[in-house]
Order: sequence, then C-alpha cells, then structure tokens
Amino acid sequence: MFITLRHSQQVEYYQKMLGKVGSLSGLYSESNCPLLHYRVTEKIFCRAFGADDLGRADIVVDAKLDNVGIAIKTFLQKNGSSYEKIGEFGAAKESYEKLTPLAKIKKICELRNERIRFAKRLHGLDTLAYHCVVRGEGRIMIFEQPLVEISLDNVRLKDVSGAGISFGDGRGEYSFLLSKNTLFKKFYSKQPLLTVFLKIMSEPFEFLDKQVGDEMWKGDGVEEDQVPSVAENSIILPLYSKTTEGKCVFPRSGLNQWNASGRRRSCDEVYIPIPAWIHDKWDRFFPPKDAEFSILLPDFRSLRAKVCQQGRKALMSNPNGALGKWILRDVLKIEPGELLTYSDLLKTGVDGVRLSKISNKEYTMQFSEAGEYEEFFKSHQARREEGEGEAHDCGLDKSHSECELQLD
Repeated sequence: MFITLRHSQQVEYYQKMLGKVGSLSGLYSESNCPLLHYRVTEKIFCRAFGADDLGRADIVVDAKLDNVGIAIKTFLQKNGSSYEKIGEFGAAKESYEKLTPLAKIKKICELRNERIRFAKRLHGLDTLAYHCVVRGEGRIMIFEQPLVEISLDNVRLKDVSGAGISFGDGRGEYSFLLSKNTLFKKFYSKQPLLTVFLKIMSEPFEFLDKQVGDEMWKGDGVEEDQVPSVAENSIILPLYSKTTEGKCVFPRSGLNQWNASGRRRSCDEVYIPIPAWIHDKWDRFFPPKDAEFSILLPDFRSLRAKVCQQGRKALMSNPNGALGKWILRDVLKIEPGELLTYSDLLKTGVDGVRLSKISNKEYTMQFSEAGEYEEFFKSHQARREEGEGEAHDCGLDKSHSECELQLD
C-alpha cells in the first residue's frame, strides 16, 4: 500500500494536517463527523508526500509520486461501505444509449479502461491506487486499494432497473446511474490503515480571531486591480470544430492537419485551433504571432511552440511534428495515417486542452474533460455578434470552410 511505504514523518504530518482541518468543520457544519472538501484533501496529500497535484488534469488520478498515480476519494463512512463516483460518461452517451444492458455496461467499462490507460500514458504511470479519506464521527480513517481496469470478460449484471444497472467483475462492485450517465464503485471502510482522532471545535471563529491579527485588514497589501484573475492565467482550447451536424475533427485541419492537401507534410503535423473570442477577451495571454515560447507537458517534457497564421488562429509546435507526436502517438495512440475523429477523443474523456500561463515565455498544458471548453465559454459570457446567429455557438465559427483553417 502507498501510505505504508512513506516516511513516518510524512505520514505524521499528513495525519496532523487532516486533523487540524477537520477540527474546523464547525465553520460550515454542525455534524459530529468532520467535513473535508475533496480539493483540500488532495492538497494536503500532495503537500505531505511531495506528490504532483493533478487535481485539475481531469483524469482518473489526482496525484502522482514517481510512477504511481493516486486517486483520492473523500467520503462519509456510512455503514462500512458506500458507492462513490469514479467517472462521468455523458459526453459519450451516443455510443451506448441504445445498447442492451449488458452491451451498455461493457461499453462503459471499455471507456473507463481507456481512461485508465490514458492517464498512465499521459503521466508515465506504472501503478494506480485509490487513497480513501473516510469521515466518521470524531475521526478520519485512511483506506487504500489498487486501481485496476474492469475485467470485461468477467462482467456480470446484478440488477437492472429504470434508474440504473449494478454489476461486478469478480474484483469490484459497480453501479451505473442512467439519468446522470455516472459510474460508481463500491468502497469498503472497515479496516483502516490509519485513524486520526479529532475533536471538532465548538467555537472555530473564536480560534480564528486569535490566530489572525488585525494587520491583515489594514489595506497595506496588493491592490485589487494588481491581482491577476485565474481566467487571465488559464484558458481552455478545443481540440474539435463544430458544424451544423455537431462536433467533429475536420479530416484536413486541426489535429488532422497532416492530411491537408498541398505540400508534403509530416504524419505528425497538427495544430490546435484558437477561437477568435479568446484573443478578443485576453489579447495578451499569448505572445505576438510567431514569437516562440515553451510549453511544459504533463510528463515534464517541454515543447517549443508559437501562435501562427492570420488572426493568430493556430497553436503549433516547433518542429511542427512534435505536438502531433505527443498528442496523436504518445497519448491517444492513433496510428500514423489514421484520421482522428471526435469519437476517438471521447474514448479518453477529453476534447480540449487547458493552457496555464507562467510567463510570456512559459506555459503548461493539460488535457481538459469533454464538455469543459463549452462550460469555459459560457462562464465568460461570450456573446454572439449581431446577425451571426449560431455561427459562434461556443465560440467556434462554423462558417469557416476547412480550407480556410489549414496552415500554409
């Protein structure tokens, strides 16, 4: 188990931090069970063990230490077992909604297994594990178990109803909720590896009053307009385009740019489209056209890149095959000469990338969950211009022909 292999001082710090944060639960709950937000738990874990925080990477694990990926689950103990969410598959609904119950579950399992393999490829992981932080009355308990693929050959249905389908594979028990297209796994919490006993403060605000001095509120800090917002430092770009028929990856542009007509191209040549509204809203997020910068990938490799073409509508690497080799070959496992489709993206549960800006010459890139680009667009209330109708739905201009999107 992961936790038993850690240095005793790291484990002790981890226990103390969980206990301290849990003791402040009275700030937002009257329960005798400590309340821990899952992101706080993830951050405590990474801080204690020196793990890389993958919580924003939208993959099956939340942290990485060496070649081990950790999925951190935080939940209430209940009666010693509970079903907890491990994946949402609504974006791929069309691929399974009309199938029989058994075929539907096997398709869900295939998608789940591909997401596990995707996480391993993306971050160079050999082993995955669940790390469960379970909240009980006056205590926090730690449980762990391997995170493995679901055995398709051993899937057996247990119950089928209008609400969902429960099944097992001989190693785990699962439930798929039809209305939410969500997969749950059953976790047992009866024999903890660690137990943190704590007392929830009855007057947490008085405690904070003593800890936080008045000097914090004197107004001597950074002015509000000097603090950059998260949005200014992080954006999401789609890996797809949109037509009147729905989402797609055009066969001769974007991630299939290698297949464009004209000059001879590398089989790895691709670009990531940059919607015009991104530049309109954050005109200084990217450097000027053709100015080179570096992108740090999830596996800590670095690519040289630039924004190019008229309107700065394309993000490419230098050399131009490096980005395609990483996305198409290393991560998505698309064979050379094979066209990438939107369905291929949905198999892994992603359809965009999140770029975070460190400086004008340094950026990081992570994949983003399918549908996240649309939510990003909506959250910034991008408006359609008068008379353009649906051409700018989600900021993707469907009026462009594919030849206009190709790079020279």
